[in-house]
Amino acid sequence: MIVVEDWHAACARALADGFIVLDLLTGIDRGDAVEVVARFVDPGTAGECILSTLVGPDGIPSICDIHPGAGWHEREPAEMFGVTFSGSPDPRPLLLRSMPEIPPLRKAAVLRTEPA
Repeated sequence: MIVVEDWHAACARALADGFIVLDLLTGIDRGDAVEVVARFVDPGTAGECILSTLVGPDGIPSICDIHPGAGWHEREPAEMFGVTFSGSPDPRPLLLRSMPEIPPLRKAAVLRTEPA
């Protein structure tokens, strides 16, 4: 696991090393923080590079400037886990009309048992 301050540089290093396909970028609720996980793939060798970091309330730098396709991937953890990607060119939600007080995939979110 890398520190959040090294996230952007680590992702740039993975791209420079040939891991040019961003296959997955998601979050995992760890209670007091969200772990952001990215999986990069080298299409020539089918090798993979998995990076992860714990994100606190200050968020994480966007990697859209080095990997333009990351914008779509960043929107999912932003919406579902409440992760802030600083410098993201398109922070619109993917599925929700409005952001709830507690993001839906956080453990603190209450699941509805009756119709709205």
